[in-house]
Amino acid sequence: MKQAYIFIDIDGTLLDPVTGVPDSAAAAIREARLRGHKVFICTGRSKINIPTVVSEIGFDGYICAAGAYAEAEGDILMLETLDKETVRKLTEPINSRNIGCLYEGYRATFVNEPVCDYAKRLYKIDAFLFELLEKYHWDTEKIPREAEYLGGTEVISKLSLLTDHLEDLNALYQYLPEHLKLTIHDPNAEGVYLCEIAIKTISKASGIEKIISRYGASQDQTICYGDSMNDIEMVQFCGTGIGMVSGSSALLAVADDFAEPVAEDGIYKSFLKYGLIESI
Repeated sequence: MKQAYIFIDIDGTLLDPVTGVPDSAAAAIREARLRGHKVFICTGRSKINIPTVVSEIGFDGYICAAGAYAEAEGDILMLETLDKETVRKLTEPINSRNIGCLYEGYRATFVNEPVCDYAKRLYKIDAFLFELLEKYHWDTEKIPREAEYLGGTEVISKLSLLTDHLEDLNALYQYLPEHLKLTIHDPNAEGVYLCEIAIKTISKASGIEKIISRYGASQDQTICYGDSMNDIEMVQFCGTGIGMVSGSSALLAVADDFAEPVAEDGIYKSFLKYGLIESI
């Protein structure tokens, strides 16, 4: 087939929270690149939070922070940040409801106190929280706190929120400035809701537009894989948008096709189906 531009989400798509990245997926990505296709990570994580087990596979670039950051072959194409004063105004309604809040920056991640409790509770099913605890040797006191961000010079791209109570997230809409959006994900296996606050005009799809513009590629050359609410725009944008069958029902409703769970070699099998690779 002609050269494809492939965009792959991390959590729940390439990385299983229990079994990690299967060898079949890593091998498929490497083989696709050898065949001349371009493969990019397209994640809600900031680049600093991409695990080594993912980055060591090798990619042509990264879209991070749900589209706020785009990079191709080492060149930064886009880097959008949240205004600190706007973030400061959101901390009071977030903290007063005991919502866990991660301030995701380009060089560090900061947290409020409730995040530490959620991390201890959810690390077995949430790879990002597991990695956060492991990075600081399971000592939550060492994780940088929100005061360090608010009083420092670090910039962030988005806020990620954790709560057991959907009504607490809905209550935040009244405090949200016009230029920001609130994306609420399906509850996880423990009934905890993840939510992202980010710039309204930014999405994974806008990041993909930046990437393909850099290469002079067309939209119909793009293929993407995702599983959650912040993947909907990219699945709708790409020439072929593929949802993991274990993903959000809202995402699957707009997907062009489906892939089996990553732990069941879903990425590898889908690459074969679309002629991106031959049997390895």
